[in-house]
Amino acid sequence: MRSREDDHACLQNLLETVPAVLKLAPEYGPRPGDTLDQWVSAFLVYASVLCEKHPARCGAMFKYLDTIRKLHATYGGTSWMNYDEDFRRRAAKDPNLPWGDVDLDLWMKWMAPLKSLIPRKPRAEVETQASPAPPPPAPAPSQSPKQEEKSQV
Repeated sequence: MRSREDDHACLQNLLETVPAVLKLAPEYGPRPGDTLDQWVSAFLVYASVLCEKHPARCGAMFKYLDTIRKLHATYGGTSWMNYDEDFRRRAAKDPNLPWGDVDLDLWMKWMAPLKSLIPRKPRAEVETQASPAPPPPAPAPSQSPKQEEKSQV
């Protein structure tokens, strides 16, 4: 009969032969290789399975996908991933949680403390861009002095 030490040594030898890609990652925090593109690929698989079983929820799933994409584009970093993980934890506890709505509590937790990557323009500048300036008045027909003299005669 093998001892625990023998089992431990066999397991240690086995773990040393496992490629680095297959080793366990920490449970929390960003993992190497986590990108929005990888997330989207995985989410599309999940959404396709869910939409097959629950077609009425399909629109909300794509709205959620768009929300995550916009969070990534606006704030960068891993805050979008933290929002997603917390949202999915809540959705696991509450199956009726609407995926199509932004969770304001999570947004305040993960996004509000961050500065947007998209530069904001002053309000006056945005308003002038929104309403174009009126066209300049048409120039009055000008007459040369000789034409004015002829018209007066």
